[in-house]
Amino acid sequence: MMILVAVDGSEGSAAALRWARRFADQMGASMGAIRAWEYPASAVLPGGPSLRGQDEVTAEVTSELTRFLRDELAEGAEGVEAIVEPGVADVAVLRAAERWRADLIVVGRRGLGAVASRLLGSVSRRVVEGATCPVAVIPSPLGAHEGPVVVGVDGSASATAAVEWATEVALALSSPMVVVHAVSYELPGSPYSFGDAMDRAGQALAEEQSRPPREAGVEVRTVVRALDPRALIPETADELDARLVVVGSRGTGPIASLLMGSTASYLAEQCDHPTVVVPRPAP
Repeated sequence: MMILVAVDGSEGSAAALRWARRFADQMGASMGAIRAWEYPASAVLPGGPSLRGQDEVTAEVTSELTRFLRDELAEGAEGVEAIVEPGVADVAVLRAAERWRADLIVVGRRGLGAVASRLLGSVSRRVVEGATCPVAVIPSPLGAHEGPVVVGVDGSASATAAVEWATEVALALSSPMVVVHAVSYELPGSPYSFGDAMDRAGQALAEEQSRPPREAGVEVRTVVRALDPRALIPETADELDARLVVVGSRGTGPIASLLMGSTASYLAEQCDHPTVVVPRPAP
């Protein structure tokens, strides 16, 4: 596994870097840290500002990135590949992820220029929406969560991909998994029997999506409740002190063509636990 973490010198990216280092150690993964820079890069010289060459700027940014890695990780900085890319931040991160064949991109919820710490930054959002591999969004400050891997499911292709990814992680960490499915049947005048049927269908769906990790040897339990998934998943994660929340990028909602669904978007912005958004499988 190759893990690529985006850093920009902010506390949000420092939290993402520290989390990525621990996760890479747990997974036995290689790791790279990327910092992007954009033109114009200028130096004030006698006679006025002068544009500097790409090699000069790259060397300076590489030196800054190396210092940042040492400051945040100390000895853990050894073995972390320092990657510097010119260009717009999200484009540079996605380009590097493709070149390095990253299996996971890690971003902070907010980077430089943050206005609200509980909103997903524009760069982080564009990385999540544009990545072809899973993306972990790390809140800051981040507590030491030691509970199970919590994965939200709804029967979609994205949810199936999320379960597959979560299973790999749960096996590597020797962690139990909790499969969460939110049932919605609050229709005006609905007979009780309709709700009963939906409960049974929801439990059947959760059990079906729990079968692959169980067969792989993961300890799995299910949580099925009639509640908005944007409430049920973080509530379950809080109750169980989840070490990781995993969701698909798109569910079975009415606008399935959007890049990131409302549940994934909400959790990336609001969840107090590291949240991994897994993209839909390529057709």
